[in-house]
Amino acid sequence: GMINIVLKKNENMGTNGSISPFIGYGNRGKYGGTLNLNSKYDRINVFGNLSIRNNYSTQDFESTWQLPFGNDILLTNSINERLPFSSDKNGTFGLDFNINDKTSIGFKINLFDHKLDLESTGHITRILEANPYDEMTQNVIGYNNWQNLLGNLNFEHNFNSGNSLTANFDKIIYNARNPLNYKINHYNKIGNTDNIRQIRTGKDTEIQISTFALDYQGMINESFSFEAGIKRTFSDLENDASVDTILNGVWIQDLDLTNYAEMKEDIYASYASFQIKASKKIDIQLGIRQEQTITKIDTRTEKNIVNRNFNKWFPSIFFNHRINNKNSWVASYSRRITRPTFFQLAPLVLFLDPNNLATGNITLLPAFTNAFRLEYMLNSFIWSFQYSHDENSIGLFQPRIIGDKQVSASENLDFRNNFNLSFSAPFTITDWWNIQLNAAANLFYIQAGFTKNTFSVKSKSLNLSLFQTYELAHKITLQLSGWYNSGEPFGTGQIKPNGAVNVGFEKKFNQSSLRISLNDILKTNIFRVGVEIPNEEIKTSFRGKWETTVLSINYRINLGNQNIQKRKTRKNSSEEELKRLDS
Repeated sequence: GMINIVLKKNENMGTNGSISPFIGYGNRGKYGGTLNLNSKYDRINVFGNLSIRNNYSTQDFESTWQLPFGNDILLTNSINERLPFSSDKNGTFGLDFNINDKTSIGFKINLFDHKLDLESTGHITRILEANPYDEMTQNVIGYNNWQNLLGNLNFEHNFNSGNSLTANFDKIIYNARNPLNYKINHYNKIGNTDNIRQIRTGKDTEIQISTFALDYQGMINESFSFEAGIKRTFSDLENDASVDTILNGVWIQDLDLTNYAEMKEDIYASYASFQIKASKKIDIQLGIRQEQTITKIDTRTEKNIVNRNFNKWFPSIFFNHRINNKNSWVASYSRRITRPTFFQLAPLVLFLDPNNLATGNITLLPAFTNAFRLEYMLNSFIWSFQYSHDENSIGLFQPRIIGDKQVSASENLDFRNNFNLSFSAPFTITDWWNIQLNAAANLFYIQAGFTKNTFSVKSKSLNLSLFQTYELAHKITLQLSGWYNSGEPFGTGQIKPNGAVNVGFEKKFNQSSLRISLNDILKTNIFRVGVEIPNEEIKTSFRGKWETTVLSINYRINLGNQNIQKRKTRKNSSEEELKRLDS
């Protein structure tokens, strides 16, 4: 006789992944793709991904501002047509190793590389007393290159069901260079060139961040669990921003706009939270977080221009009552901190015209928010009321008149109060047609003290969004979505109404899927903002049209054994710091 022995293959072992090439077109073309791989063998899990995106696009900017000119007003209008090309490459490699059934260690390395080449053509018109004053053209050539390297080491040990200890150490190294060259031709009233001016700006930034987090999760019983932990963050920033103007063939540094700054910031944080199941229908969550922040900023000309050391507490409470299977309500309160991003802090200079520029603000304070929420749910319908009070809220690109220039920078507002009413409802029209409707109304009260005279503003806004899904035959899905914003505050300014309509199509196959989407099909997603402060003689507006109407085609192919157990997602200890690197 013969015996045939077949060894059963472990379906949880092997390699899987996906590859997703894409192409797109708006006003110009774009292409790229992503590759994801995950291999699991015995106690080792190796993973990695690579994505590349190349984007040829267009940007149209228009700005108008006024300057007191004796007893009159000099009105400046600039139109800039930009042709940027950006190339983004993002790669991750990591490994998890299970020492035993309860303990695992791992590491992850991520590298992000961004390259932007920019060409811009601008036309500037100045009007005095409703009569043409002069004209200029402004041509810009430059680039913006930055790299971000992230390394992560992690450890996890599970003591028993519901009790675990995790440790994470992250290191971030960021470098950026952003030189721009401006050539400005000045035309007199009869249209002849009478002056050619050249400006060059530079921005070299280096940031290093180290974070360490230790977290413990515990469960006393099924009705009581808790979390506690500590985190340490150490940040070092060096930013060298320069502005030079050519004079008689020699580059002369503009000392008013050139700035070098060094920042050191240490944050020591600890927290504890408790989850209490008071009854079958009542859940309670209590939390407290403590943060001590030490910030020191020096420039070449002044030491300790910023020297802060403060300790703050951030409590939170969450109460959920399930009345029955259809009705429930939630009440919550939380206090949180929003730190300025490194790009809001780091001085930079960007000219929309020779006398209208944007820069950074190294003296920005963090914002503190007290937020209250009351929510009622009936089946899947949700009604919500929220109130928030922001102290030192950060307003972006707030204009000031300094000499003969308009300078825009991020500024701290005295406060920003927001009353919000929202409604969310899903509707199932048929077994193949689903609708999600969201609506929100807001009332804002804002006060700014960075102006010469305290400035207050009241603003209202309405936000609507609609998402529809049609499940057609043969694994075909059609999606139609749209949103509308009636306008909202932008610091002391006001964003004008805008919105967009998008459509998408998806076809699923056995091991792949095809998705085609067209965003902003009506070309209505245009950013417009205006600021008017009569007592400060500030009246300015900006219109930005990015390439939002884009047709994209994405094809995803699944690779390998799709039955492999998914890798456990681990959080980095530097997630908050990565958000501060977002430009």
